[in-house]
Amino acid sequence: ILNICPEGQYGFIGRDYDFLRIERALRNPDNHGVILSGTGGVGKTELAYGFARWYYETGGCSGGVFVTNFKYKADLGQIIGAITGFGKEFSQFSEKAQCKRAITYLKQNSCLLILDNVETVAGYPGNWQVLASTEEKEKIDNFLRELRGGKSRVLLTTRKPVEEWLTVAYSILEVKGLVAIDAEQMANRILTDKKINVNRFQDDPRYSQLIKYLNGHPRSMESVLPLLRQLSPQQIIDAIDRRAEGIGARIADASLEC
Repeated sequence: ILNICPEGQYGFIGRDYDFLRIERALRNPDNHGVILSGTGGVGKTELAYGFARWYYETGGCSGGVFVTNFKYKADLGQIIGAITGFGKEFSQFSEKAQCKRAITYLKQNSCLLILDNVETVAGYPGNWQVLASTEEKEKIDNFLRELRGGKSRVLLTTRKPVEEWLTVAYSILEVKGLVAIDAEQMANRILTDKKINVNRFQDDPRYSQLIKYLNGHPRSMESVLPLLRQLSPQQIIDAIDRRAEGIGARIADASLEC
């Protein structure tokens, strides 16, 4: 499971309440799965992977965890390959036959299927970066619809508030930044990794203000906190406010990255 859903550079931090929300939603018989929606860099993939590790270890998906990332490509073949493998044993079958085998396995076994960066299927923002043709979009939707009534559940991540092309009911959970105590823990790990002594800022109220400014957004924290090697917390806050020296822009750019 660690190979399929690895921890990030700084390990998995917090998200206890999000775990609870996802687990409750997956138990709802009226929903096929869960959509994790949020800005780029807020930690959707990390959350999905962290939940998958926990869900597998606690017996929630004894049939396995299967991950497909639509960041650069979006088609049904990726999903089938993640489930059945890409070896010669399955390549001899038609896509329809492979699809049927994958659906049968998922319906008969308790699995967790993760589809990451789903916003590219229909394009984001707007109609930009559409990676799935109309035919492929329908294939993916039909595949997911066929899983209804089975033992497996689906977890999707997207930067969109809703994925209108999906015809099966999903719970939509908004993913926000880390809560204060977890954001502080991540900040400590980032600074330790960058060999910056966090004790330097122990009595500086502006450091705590800087952490609040970053709003628990992991990608922004990773981008901005290393600047404490050269700049004081006050200088970074001033730069963010003025969007000067490219620092404020760097935070904005971080939220647009996948």
